[in-house]
Amino acid sequence: MKIRHFAALALVLALTACDGPESVPGTVSNSTALDSQIDASAQLNQDSARNNLDKARNVSFEISAGLQGGVNNAKAFSRLTTDLLPPMLAVANSLSGNTATDQDTTQLKADFQELFADVMNQALQGINTNLSIYQGQIESAQIIDTGRSTAVQALPDLTALFQETTYAEKFAAQLAQFSGLLTNGTTVLGAIRNQQNVVINGVLQLSQKTNNQGVLQTAYQTLVQSLTRTELLSQLAQLAQRAYGETNVALRSTQLTPTQTDPNQVQMVVREDSTHYRVIRLNQNQLSNELLVDTRGLSASDLLSASNVVVISQPQS
Repeated sequence: MKIRHFAALALVLALTACDGPESVPGTVSNSTALDSQIDASAQLNQDSARNNLDKARNVSFEISAGLQGGVNNAKAFSRLTTDLLPPMLAVANSLSGNTATDQDTTQLKADFQELFADVMNQALQGINTNLSIYQGQIESAQIIDTGRSTAVQALPDLTALFQETTYAEKFAAQLAQFSGLLTNGTTVLGAIRNQQNVVINGVLQLSQKTNNQGVLQTAYQTLVQSLTRTELLSQLAQLAQRAYGETNVALRSTQLTPTQTDPNQVQMVVREDSTHYRVIRLNQNQLSNELLVDTRGLSASDLLSASNVVVISQPQS
């Protein structure tokens, strides 16, 4: 009888041991649900990148011919910032924090990089082609005298090219911030700024060959609305002097540095007519400008020296 009781007890203990520790109700199912939502959010982010990349491709196709045409294609270049940049930024946002190494993600990143390279190649090529023509016809040492008529014709084209480079520069600069995705962004920016240097040199050279104030002022207006690089300010001042006269241009003599104590310090004033003054400031290490209306008849240098300059008109568009 005792043997039977011991056998029964042993069987109960064995069955209890097989059951293992008591499970917590819902733990496994909750974990599975959470993993599912994590995967779903990753897929949504992936889909967003793919959708915006498709939009960017469509815009790129539409402006491709204009970019490669270069001069007088400001509309195509302006679409770099108005139409192409937003979806490209959206793709970069989606991919920059994505550390997945699956084939789909890797391919998306490669497609994004390829599209950026294609667009920048077209923009650089279009402007380079026109600058090469300019250098061969006007800047070359073999050219003895371009003549006033050539200067009048070439100045609008060169300043239009500069405006186009500023669109390309803004597009590249915004995307170059995603250095983990685009390792060539800084190099592309350097190429665009090289083009700007060539344009500025050409504008200054041609401005010495004409006294047509209308042409000179138009060239100045195009550049001043586009220029953001502090190192080109002195060249802009030279053009402004040709356009409006030396007495109507005042340039601050202190050296511009990245550590300017006053980030909104006025750097140059151009008196464009009897009551309108172009006030150019250093703002976050970039140039910005506003048009000031002042009826006191001050000279440009007087306005530059003033401790407070109150802008009462709209900033540049």
